[in-house]
Amino acid sequence: MGIDEEAVHFTATCVSFVNSQNQKNKARVKAFKEFENGIFQTQKRMKTLITVLNELCAHMTNEVARRRAAIIAEARSWLSTPYHHAADVKGVGVDCGMLLARVFVDTGLCEPFDPRPYPPDWMMHRSEERYLGFIFDRTAEVDFPSLGDVMMFRFGRAYSHGGIVSSVNPLKIVHAYAPAKRVIEEEVARNPSLSKPSRKPRFFSYWKANENHQP
Repeated sequence: MGIDEEAVHFTATCVSFVNSQNQKNKARVKAFKEFENGIFQTQKRMKTLITVLNELCAHMTNEVARRRAAIIAEARSWLSTPYHHAADVKGVGVDCGMLLARVFVDTGLCEPFDPRPYPPDWMMHRSEERYLGFIFDRTAEVDFPSLGDVMMFRFGRAYSHGGIVSSVNPLKIVHAYAPAKRVIEEEVARNPSLSKPSRKPRFFSYWKANENHQP
């Protein structure tokens, strides 16, 4: 092979090599663009998912707030109802336990239940936490109250009085209170009996117990 032929062959080889590299580069560019587009589509789907989750969380938060407000509104609708042991008729008579039962049942948060019968002085003669029994079945204890939660007080040998938290600061409850002879809303700290350390107040939340089943 002469010099000219070698030069032509070398040139052809170089051109072929360059062309093959160009083809490889085009393939690499195409693959990279497809990869980049895939990442973009994934990011787009992730943004959509995050938006949906944020909207769902906002809906759940608003729904919980609405239900808490409904509990307080229903409790307040019983204000001035006379105190009457084991009664549950709005405007006629109710006690603290049946007030809680009616409020949570009538707002649709709890299935209908009836803790009666119970004697008016049961807490003076036994330590069985009868009141807490139906509270525990439907709520979970919390360290700090929120609106619509239940506040319990110890009287006698057991927790036997409860009210619905209607304000957190200052702490107020709606409760059927025998000494007042009716359903009232009051600041706990201003009640000499309820504010005694011996009452050992505890708080219970329907929403804490059902936080995995919120709408």
